[in-house]
Amino acid sequence: VDLQCVRGTMKPACKTLSVPMAKPGEAVTLEAEINVPSEPGTYESIWVLMCDGVPFGQQVWSKVVVVEAADTLPRIVPSRHEYSSLLLSPDDVQETVGPGDRLTRRWCVANNGSLAWDADVRLICVDAGQKENASSVPPLQPGGYCEVEATVVAPTRPGESISRWVLLHGDKPFGYILFCPLKVVSNEPKAEPEPEIEPVPVNLTGSLDVIEEGTIRR
Repeated sequence: VDLQCVRGTMKPACKTLSVPMAKPGEAVTLEAEINVPSEPGTYESIWVLMCDGVPFGQQVWSKVVVVEAADTLPRIVPSRHEYSSLLLSPDDVQETVGPGDRLTRRWCVANNGSLAWDADVRLICVDAGQKENASSVPPLQPGGYCEVEATVVAPTRPGESISRWVLLHGDKPFGYILFCPLKVVSNEPKAEPEPEIEPVPVNLTGSLDVIEEGTIRR
């Protein structure tokens, strides 16, 4: 019994690997060395167990996401403030939602202050009526960066708006204001127009005498 790479976008160091002996009911660990591509992207490698050239069991696969090297990210310029932040990701992408919908919005931020972020640092919405909407922030050392996320609640009326968020240490805001542009569309189906009724011609025979208004005698 051996383990073979049958397809994928990553090249293994060896396409066929030996498998440790295992009795029925026993578990073994399988290891494979895979060469990760240098270009950013999503790659995979798919393997199967073989016995005398015949595959059996479930496929084993490995998925790798290659991201840009850290030196390609914007340079984090230190701030003279103890608590400060830099926004590293765009925040002008508009989200299309329904009235009152909830969505998760993420931003990549850097700590360019002189103190580490601890449990006292959080992300809070500053929109009217949503001051209680807050999210925790991962611990972060000066010079580091991380992803912060928040649950954005859309307005109940259709239209365009912007949800605004800020980082707080205790009760003091710091750093950039984080924006989440919204386009709220109605979930109600559009009313179908009523069909037009074409007049049907009526043929009348004989003579008509008007006696009173609204009364007709043949």
